[in-house]
Amino acid sequence: RNRRSRFGSGLRKKFNEGLSVKTIMVQYGLGKSTVYDIKYAKEKILKFAEEQDSDVTVRKRTRMDPAKFKDIEDATFKWYKQQSAAGVTVRGTELQQAAKRFAQILEKENFVASSGWLHRFKIRHGLHNNKLTGEATSTDVGAVGPFKEKLKGIIFRENLSKSQLYNAEESGLFWKLLPSNTRASRSEGHNVGRRVSKERMSVLFCANADGTHRIPVAVVKKSQQSRVLRDCMSSLPVTYYASASAWFTADIFHRWFHDVFVPAVLKFQREASVSEPDVRALLILDNTPAHPSDEKLTSKCGRIRVIFLPPNTAGLIQPMDQGVIEVTKRRYKRKLMESCLAIDEGDDEEADTRTERTFANYRSYNINNAIFNIANSWKEMPSSALANSWRKVLLEDRAVASVEDDLFQSLKPIDFLGFLKMAGEKGVALGDVEEWLSSDLDDMGYRQQTEEEIAEEAINETQEEEEVKIKLSEARKAADLLVSFFDTEAGQDVFHNFGDYAFMQCIRNRIIQRQWSKIKHLSKTKIGNFFKPLSHSSAQELRPTTRVASSQTQPKWPKGKRSRLSDS
Repeated sequence: RNRRSRFGSGLRKKFNEGLSVKTIMVQYGLGKSTVYDIKYAKEKILKFAEEQDSDVTVRKRTRMDPAKFKDIEDATFKWYKQQSAAGVTVRGTELQQAAKRFAQILEKENFVASSGWLHRFKIRHGLHNNKLTGEATSTDVGAVGPFKEKLKGIIFRENLSKSQLYNAEESGLFWKLLPSNTRASRSEGHNVGRRVSKERMSVLFCANADGTHRIPVAVVKKSQQSRVLRDCMSSLPVTYYASASAWFTADIFHRWFHDVFVPAVLKFQREASVSEPDVRALLILDNTPAHPSDEKLTSKCGRIRVIFLPPNTAGLIQPMDQGVIEVTKRRYKRKLMESCLAIDEGDDEEADTRTERTFANYRSYNINNAIFNIANSWKEMPSSALANSWRKVLLEDRAVASVEDDLFQSLKPIDFLGFLKMAGEKGVALGDVEEWLSSDLDDMGYRQQTEEEIAEEAINETQEEEEVKIKLSEARKAADLLVSFFDTEAGQDVFHNFGDYAFMQCIRNRIIQRQWSKIKHLSKTKIGNFFKPLSHSSAQELRPTTRVASSQTQPKWPKGKRSRLSDS
């Protein structure tokens, strides 16, 4: 175990240092095929390490064998992450019950959620024991340190700059909601005042770690194209999506990542004269049902990808959760008030018409106004504030509190109350303002998936991940066929130069060499088993006796083997 653990870290380092396979073979006493197997599995090993919440788990693991019932395993872990993200306590018995339910949904009759399965499940996913014993799971301070170190290692290994680190997070917004006890919300004589409007949309915010690049916000709303937006969809300052319930879904996020985020990152870095091999980015996400797996969130070039925060750590270290989204939403609500509330322009008016003007403003405020206001609120966020929000996750804890205080300057409840008083809203109390500001604070922009939806998603991902295994003999036949095809008339039409033929021959030769390498390895193994070191008693039996042996007292030879002395 210790030796294999040493290989897990030591060999990766040697490969990165550029040492030859032969040097590594001598240093570690390994066979050539073993070294190549580890070399080719390097990316899988690194990916496995990144997916674990704990470095202790990585150090203890010596194998990466998948679960026998992978679809049940994936569904149960998705369910666990969803519960954890909602702050729900999860115990070991509840994990077992969830696995049993998924086994029924997936019609896996042979699955048993035993205590042994639970133990292996916890090890495979790096779950701490305290997460499964009923303790509060709203935050997991213990997982923060290991993740920071892991992120630090990725940044060093891939040579990432701060401008290449991104964070994205969704949040819900009641885009037409005013505080309680305003004239618009409590009047019984107007249609607008008969109910409190809670029209909502979901908004996605994303920016890099030094504040030099912020992606335009993405908005999800119910209607495909409202009457107000129909004529200006192409000129909107946001990316607009339609959803039946105005929630972000895994499909919408997948589209945003590949259609918006990746092109925006590529354009930003190319305009910054970053050389093509160095164009890359790492997007940090929290574990939510709205985020697909990391395999689906990887660019075609493979250099723009995601990493997930450990469960229950987003509020502690996720940059967007360090006041960025909350302040942006408060800026929006300030603009909403400025758009709707009528300010008394002087004392010379014969009558106070602020109520009527407020209603008129409120009625005319539409989704188009809301979209431009949230887009402008995001643009107004200082770049320095975006950069400072990364201090907790990048091991830079100094002066974080003062930074958050600066963010909320002029955006505190008392500031909003003062504006309301200026508009003649004397019936509004400070508590009404505080309730209004926090009304969508816990709206995460996505909804909880049902267990049936989780199971269906797990089935689809398992089917996509299943690797088609091709034997070397099958590859050899295909290579032989391709080389033979080159000599035909049809082959001449496809391949126009000798370089193509030489390349095919090179591939064929490599396959043949690999076949012979495996044959030699197997031969050595069989011969080694044949010539095992003999014990002292066996050696005594092999020595011929000095007495004249009768037919009844022939020397005892190992079964199936003869001594050369007997033939002399």
